[in-house]
Amino acid sequence: MEESSAISMQKHEKENKLTQLLGRKIKGVKKNPIYLSLTISELELLKTYETGGKNRKTIIKNIDGRINYFNKKTINSAVEKPLKESDIGLFYIHQSKNCNDECNKTRENIIKNLADRNPYPNNHQWVKLHDELNLFIDKLKSQVSKYTHQPVYSYKIKTKGGRRYHYDFIIMFYNASNTLIKEYKIEFKNNACNINDCPQYVSPMKLSKYFECDKTYEELFYDEYLPSICSQVDHNIPDKTIYLKQIHGNNPTCMILFKEVYYKGAKQSSKYTGLEEDINNYNFMNKKSRESIKKFLEGSHLKILEMNKYLIDTQKDKKYMLWGNNEFHYQEVDPDDYTIDKVLRIKKNNTVVCLTKSNKEMNILLRWKNGNGVAFPALQIS
Repeated sequence: MEESSAISMQKHEKENKLTQLLGRKIKGVKKNPIYLSLTISELELLKTYETGGKNRKTIIKNIDGRINYFNKKTINSAVEKPLKESDIGLFYIHQSKNCNDECNKTRENIIKNLADRNPYPNNHQWVKLHDELNLFIDKLKSQVSKYTHQPVYSYKIKTKGGRRYHYDFIIMFYNASNTLIKEYKIEFKNNACNINDCPQYVSPMKLSKYFECDKTYEELFYDEYLPSICSQVDHNIPDKTIYLKQIHGNNPTCMILFKEVYYKGAKQSSKYTGLEEDINNYNFMNKKSRESIKKFLEGSHLKILEMNKYLIDTQKDKKYMLWGNNEFHYQEVDPDDYTIDKVLRIKKNNTVVCLTKSNKEMNILLRWKNGNGVAFPALQIS
């Protein structure tokens, strides 16, 4: 009881601190010591308060500016920070499926750096990875020379990850005159020798555009499942327009309070408290997520032509660099493998199983990417 009371008091103090800033204009709040001390989660919570109140949109622009600054700083630091010698363990130590984006970015950064030089030539694991990368590149060089009838003199690697792209690198090959003769779009996958070993090879956003349905999944969840979650965790339901606009991001500001509740009850989270109330909330949100996905898939039909167009647009000309069994593997995917012929069935109440043109099964899983019922409903295709 004492611990629960302390948590409640901390929450009250945070809310009281934020309410002191509501309604102020940008000029008045910019130099306010309370505002300057806010963390990114507090800024997101402040934005939710501002949006929810009448005539309280005066400092939204400034809040967005600071949030974007924090996010940009975080992303850049993950990519640009110097590589540590111990980072090589990300290739040799088996990682759990919960390994975050920063781990993947570090692996990609290692590959890009090794294309120029080995920063740790006295470490056998770095040497091994460097040698394997050179063997992989040599195979590509031979392939390029065969296609272009020109010897490859040099190559460069550029990182191209993120939502804007559907691959991680472009590898560019040049002849002796330093003229570009061939480039490959490369998707990197860790801990796999074959693309079929990967839990997913593409993840479409805004999933409802790929289904014929009376109501989009996002609207269905908001109308029929989010109200009961709000009642369970004792939070107000966010504005529907704002919710539908933000829910496809990793950290929708309108759901920040729900995110905090969810991860307090998730054992795999650093926010886990072990309190019965938090565990019950977590289980309840997972239950509602499962129920909503089951209902949506039962009442909708996959738009095969729309999905095939997406798959062709994102997978065309893409090659795979797979790291498995301590070596790099090259793989191209036959277009027939990602061209859907028909829908077979719904599996486990959350996966549409399709048959492709090459007579292989494709699984299209509907899931939440950042907390069930909290953020980023999307499709995971494997």
